[in-house]
Amino acid sequence: MQILQAKHEFEKLAGENLDAVYTHAIRLTHDTPQAEQLVQSTFSKALQTFHDYQKNKGFCNWLFEIMESTVPRYVNDTTGNRN
Repeated sequence: MQILQAKHEFEKLAGENLDAVYTHAIRLTHDTPQAEQLVQSTFSKALQTFHDYQKNKGFCNWLFEIMESTVPRYVNDTTGNRN
């Protein structure tokens, strides 16, 4: 896949799934500023690893997996809590 095609595909899929990802982030964090930062972090990680995305998984589900692997560490880091 060419870089420009991949970028275009990512932007299209990200735009289509932004609301669902944001809603999921709110559910996980119960905090609007943290949710916004978590969404940004999730999309950043997704863009960096888009070459690993498997279309049969579903883009939104893939984003949720990225988010859920990020949220425990992220919430702990932003609140100052340590496990």
